[in-house]
Formats: sequence, structure tokens, C-alpha cells
Amino acid sequence: LKQQQQYDIKWLVSKYIPGLSKIYDLQNIANNKSIAIICDGPSIDSIDKNLIFRNHVVIGIDYMGLHYDCDYVITLAANVVNDLLEKYSSDQIIVPNMMYSGSGMDIDDGLTQFDIDEEGSLPEKIRPPFCNFKSPVHCAVHIAAFMGADNIVLYGSDNKIINDKSHTTKIEFYNNGHYWPNNENTSKIFTFYEQGLNSLGKLLIKNNIKLLRMNYV
Repeated sequence: LKQQQQYDIKWLVSKYIPGLSKIYDLQNIANNKSIAIICDGPSIDSIDKNLIFRNHVVIGIDYMGLHYDCDYVITLAANVVNDLLEKYSSDQIIVPNMMYSGSGMDIDDGLTQFDIDEEGSLPEKIRPPFCNFKSPVHCAVHIAAFMGADNIVLYGSDNKIINDKSHTTKIEFYNNGHYWPNNENTSKIFTFYEQGLNSLGKLLIKNNIKLLRMNYV
């Protein structure tokens, strides 16, 4: 039956859900390579750029794409996209298709869109829908695996308050210029973030993909 099939999933998506077809162009483009993901944790300000750019592919998270020259930028926030479009082509900006609901943006604006899973669902396969733990970092890790990476390295993926900072010092781009308070709600956010990374780590182990974290020690 498989041999008799004339079309693959990419053809099916391009024909019936064209907005999601570009993500399949990224499948296996980084086979046996290392992908760096630049997160917005406070320790990113202390990490040597040369270390990050030793990797073959660099993915920025949100406004990190404005401060580093990345190959791709992933965001879940519609308000970030216009700023990114001043620097990147639409193909380089990767967003979930569900982000556009009520955002006023045209869903056919040429961005690379992906299908995102229900919040908190455990990722089971290295393919869409990509996991959703309320952070673009998790989507980036899942997509990096979809790209075929052998190693995925997270830079600045802190889940703690460091020197009273919850984000990079470029705080003007985040949370209306305010750091998260060091309270129970922030702790819950960090815990949910870690649960997502742990779930992704288990999936990557099954697929012989290494996930490394370079952040605050």
C-alpha cells in the first residue's frame, strides 16, 4: 500500500493547508548538524557569541533575533513579528498558525507557520504538531529536532531569578520593561517550563538527539 501511494504529507499539506507547507521545507535540512537556540534568560548576556556561532544553525527566540544574526527566529507573539520583518525574510520567521487569531495580521503574509499542539500535551513524535508549553523555546527545540539536528544546544535557558533578573538585560523588549517578580507565580512558570523541557528531552533521547544547556552555573 505504501508503494502505491502517489503523494506524501508535504504534498497533502501544500494542497489543502498551504499556510503550513513551508515548515516541511525545513525537515531534515540540518541532518547530523548542531543547532543553537538563543533564549532570553539573564545568563545570555554573559555567554560568548563565538561559542554560540560554532553551531551550524542558529535559532533566535523572540527579540533575540534582533540582537543576534540568526538563521531563523521563532516567536509566539504577533507583536514581535513586525520588528523581525525589518531584519529577516518571512521564510526565516517561524510562528504557530494559531497565533493569528484576533491579531489583525494576514495569515497569508508568507511567514513559515507550524501546527502547535494543545497546551501541556506531551510530545510523542519528531513532527508536527509541535509541543506547547507557553514558550517558544519548546517549539524551537521540537522544530530543531524536526530539522534533523544531531545536537541541540540551549543558550540562556534560565529558569531562576539571577541577580534580580528573570530575563536578559535587554528588558526593554520584554514584559513592558519589567522583570518577573521572585514569587510563587514566577516559580510556577519556571516549573511548567522545566516540565516541557523534560518531556522533550525524553523524546530526543528516544531519537538519539542530544539536548545540551549552556546557562547560568
